[in-house]
Amino acid sequence: MKAKNIQWDIDFDDFDPEVDELPTEIEIPEGMTDEEEISDYISDQTGFCHKGFELEDDDSEENTKVFAVDVRYYIPAKDEEEVAQILEDMGVTDNEYYSCYEIEEDEDLDDEADKEVEEPEEITKEMVRMALEKLVITIHNNTCGCTGICCKIGDYAFYFLGNKDDQISVEEYWQLYSKDMTVKMLHDVLKNAKAAEEEGLEEDEWEYYHTILTQMYEIEKSEYRLVSLVDGTAMNDQTIIFKTNAPVEELKELERVSCEVYLNGGDYDDVPIWETVLNDKGYVFEYVDSSTNCGSEFLEHTYAYVTEHYIIENQPDIKTADAPKMKFVFDKDVYEIVRNVITDLCEIERDCFTARNCIEVDQKEFDEIQDWLPEIQFNRIR
Repeated sequence: MKAKNIQWDIDFDDFDPEVDELPTEIEIPEGMTDEEEISDYISDQTGFCHKGFELEDDDSEENTKVFAVDVRYYIPAKDEEEVAQILEDMGVTDNEYYSCYEIEEDEDLDDEADKEVEEPEEITKEMVRMALEKLVITIHNNTCGCTGICCKIGDYAFYFLGNKDDQISVEEYWQLYSKDMTVKMLHDVLKNAKAAEEEGLEEDEWEYYHTILTQMYEIEKSEYRLVSLVDGTAMNDQTIIFKTNAPVEELKELERVSCEVYLNGGDYDDVPIWETVLNDKGYVFEYVDSSTNCGSEFLEHTYAYVTEHYIIENQPDIKTADAPKMKFVFDKDVYEIVRNVITDLCEIERDCFTARNCIEVDQKEFDEIQDWLPEIQFNRIR
């Protein structure tokens, strides 16, 4: 509280305006409320008497500040705690607004209202980069209904180049654009739902991409990993994705025991339940997803980053003339190297490429490729 508009009772014989300077306002100590006590205090501060004064409380309008809450409210208050109380009285909770800050005296509120609140980033550049490296994100030309260069995630694709260079080939794309440039362009589209909407993506489509990328990122950063299990090679058998921390050796032994059941004439009911076996040993088995009859496409489209796969062969008596084929993916940047080795050095008399970064070979062929290219990482997807 302070005293203002003080009317000093001055004897000009005793007052020299060049020496004495009397204030028009004086701060009153906290807790002093009696007017006579305040009157004496004012005189004691200067040594001059006065004829009267006005009291102003600290809560008066002149002492309030203006706080901007998002771009929706401008609230006069003493501090942010009072702002929170006012908002609560209005029925606005603290999780319904992004920011609250004081407006400086020289700020134009109309200009402030024109500012857009930055939407929170929900898909980061790190997530996009990791997805590119693990082939969860792939660049295509003409796929999933898109004509021209597009980005494919799971079962859907979207444009990200605008009108520039959208009719070039994938090979030409990677000659023109680096991985860093690609990460930035994709992040600009995917970083949040608002950015995606501005680029023409529906909310449901962005949510689909967000789910895939978030799940991949969280798994990579955790102590667990995603694993695929094909529970049989007959019709209506399933490809199951589960999360676990069980050692590879433990899962390989389960795969061996499960296959032996059929080799020894057993049936589905005799196969050990993987979840039960792993849980009994203190490991995690958490179901994530599954698909029936389209295991390889399911893995390629949605779980390309899953590199650990197990298969229970439930038809051991069915033999084929050719060795079973397996699919492997690798970094597209080494395509030319892989292509040259397979064409010139390996004894593979057919085109085994199903995509620029994917080959389909049997075990013998794959072993030969790895002998020539031990430094390149191949991830099996089927």
